[in-house]
This record gives sequence, C-alpha cells and structure tokens, in this order.
Amino acid sequence: MNGDFENVIPNNGDLLIYQDQFYAKDWLQPTDCTVNIYRDKTICGESNVMDMESKLDFCVNAESGKYCIGLILISYFGYMEHITGQLIEPLVGGLNYEISYYIKFHYENMIKSCNGFGFKFSKTPDIFYAAKIPEEDRHPFYDKIFFQNRIFSDFQINEVILDTNWQKKTFLYTAKGGERHITFGRFSYSDDYSLYKHFERMRHLPIKGSFADKTITQNTSPVIKNYSNKVAAGEGEDNWVSYYMLDNVQIIRLDNDTTDYSICDNCIDTDPKTINIPSYREYKVDIGFVGKMNIEIHPSLKPMEMLVIEYGNKRKIIDSNFGTNILNTVSKLEFPARKLVNKTLRISIEKVKPSQ
Repeated sequence: MNGDFENVIPNNGDLLIYQDQFYAKDWLQPTDCTVNIYRDKTICGESNVMDMESKLDFCVNAESGKYCIGLILISYFGYMEHITGQLIEPLVGGLNYEISYYIKFHYENMIKSCNGFGFKFSKTPDIFYAAKIPEEDRHPFYDKIFFQNRIFSDFQINEVILDTNWQKKTFLYTAKGGERHITFGRFSYSDDYSLYKHFERMRHLPIKGSFADKTITQNTSPVIKNYSNKVAAGEGEDNWVSYYMLDNVQIIRLDNDTTDYSICDNCIDTDPKTINIPSYREYKVDIGFVGKMNIEIHPSLKPMEMLVIEYGNKRKIIDSNFGTNILNTVSKLEFPARKLVNKTLRISIEKVKPSQ
C-alpha cells in the first residue's frame, strides 16, 4: 500500500494547479487551508515558474519521485494546514501496519518551529468537520477546528525538528478496522484551554506594539519558538509559521510479523506499540548534587493510563488519560537538590485504578 505523493497525483504524474486550487488524486485538504505541492528540481524549468520570485517557484529537492507536499504545522495566529490521504483499501482490524514517511524542516529567514507533527487514521475524510459543512466554512484555525471536538493524533513527534534534510520516521499501528483515510498535521494539544483565547487575541489587530507583535518579537508564544540568534520582526508572513515538507508516505501491512508479543519483564502490556518499552525509569542523584534538576517528559498515555513520579516517600500523579484516544502530553518538572540527594527518582506509566 504505497502513499508516495508521486504515485497519487493524476494524469500519470502531470500535476494540476489551477487558480490556487489543490489537485492531487486520493489526497484532499480537510479544512479550507492552502497546502502547497512542490516539484523536484529535476523537472523544474522556466515552464514551471522557475522564473518567478524564488520563494514562489515551488521547486525543491523532493525525497523521491517528482513531487512532495509542504504544509504549515501551525502559525502564531493559530492557522493550521492538514492533508488527508485515501488508502487503496480499508485497514483490517487487529492487523499491524508499518507507517513511514519522510519529513524535513523548511524556513525562509527565521528558524521558528514547534513540535507535534503527527498523523491520525479515520474511516471518513471528514475528520474535523461534518460532511455537510461547506468547504468555505471549514476554517483552518486551531480554535475553530478543535473548540467543540478535541482530536488527538494516533502518533506524533514530540521533538522539535530543525533538520532541513529529509529524515525518515517509522511507526507501528494496530488497526481498529475500517480505517480508510490518514491525515497529517498538528492535532490537539493536551492542555489547550488557554489557547483558544490566545489565538483570538493574536488575530486582533496584529500591528506594531500590539499583543501579537509583542508575542512574536519577545518569543513568548505558547506554540512556536524562535531558534534564531536574532530578534524576530513582528511583520512578514515568513516569520509567522512553523513549516514542514512531507514525502514518500508508505503504509505496509506486516503479513510476516515476527514480533514477540508475550509479556516481558517490566513492560507496559502486550500492545505491539509498547511491548518493548519498560513501564518505568529510575534515576539516582549523587550526594554531591547541588542546585536543581529540570526534567521534561513526553509520554504517550493510552486510555486509562497515568504518569506517576515517585521519590523518597513522595508519590504524585502527573497526568491521567480518561479519554478514548492516545494522549500525548508534555510535563516539565523541577526538583531542588535537597529533595533528591540519596533518593531514587522513579518515573512510571501505570494503569488508572477505579478509585482514581
């Protein structure tokens, strides 16, 4: 089951772009966004707008084939882009599939990015909005997409990718059955209650001296960070987004899967996605440690799982997932030296007990 972008466009590889409309066979935009289709430089020429402004020539080094996709993960103002692909056949419940794709970071003049690039399977292409809602009302802003229906990815990359070279990402997915579409992009944040109002403020008069201008120039956005060694200007669209390119999507059924799914020591469970992941990590701090320890944890909690921190006789539940989807969270913790010296710090994922 091949999802390579070159193989899913119409007319034997002849790309069609007309009046800013998006045309790619078996791929669609689930919101009213403007995902870009890029040509590989090997097929670019003056007839393919190479003579236009450089940033508009849409000619890049694709990972493979003749075309790739470029999309905005999220902007300072909450604008997002997603792309949904239709599979050749529905996934079979209980079977394991290898999902792989190539991704790379892209920027014009400011290195700005965020984490959370991911994908989600669905039975229908209408993953965000009901089918009856017209395209022009499928607003591509975070606070519009997820306000009434938070949707979490099946898998997401919790690290911030700043590599401008293609890198391959591979995941193992156990099908629920009937999935016919896969959507790429950024999905719901685990703690997003303050984001709705934030994005509304950002889009209100984003001029010099405004809340939006200060958020950008002072690098205080909750979703995008400026990794450049210079202060960003508040104006200019290139300074407003986290942008990635996507290519060579593959979905392969593992007919000859030889993974050992038996229970292993200290493993979370028998799920093939986590079978080889220990359910806890332990750390010990030397007696000479001074200052403080900062820990950032990026767990993926399945339904009815919780993240627990223990040190000495202290035990604290950091996060719990009472939903029906995988919950990708980020927990930032700080411990003074006096609380950890000569003690074991244990970070674990446990099943939620009925009383919790």
